[in-house]
Amino acid sequence: LVGIDDYNEFWNTSYTKCAREKAEGKLPRHHECRHQKEYDPRTDKGVGTDFWNGKLDTDKCTERMDKARKLFKEKFPEF
Repeated sequence: LVGIDDYNEFWNTSYTKCAREKAEGKLPRHHECRHQKEYDPRTDKGVGTDFWNGKLDTDKCTERMDKARKLFKEKFPEF
């Protein structure tokens, strides 16, 4: 994913790392540590990503499919 260097760290450990650094005084006290979520059905949005925002919106679904097709074509141009 663009802008995410370590997928596992981003989704699974970034909150814990942030909270630890905040407790150790490495981050300002007012810094907000967030649990990343690909999609939250209550808000119809992601936290840390916007890919699934508007999950059932037809135009946004088309946009997501276009992005996926483009990435697939870049990765596997022979198909």
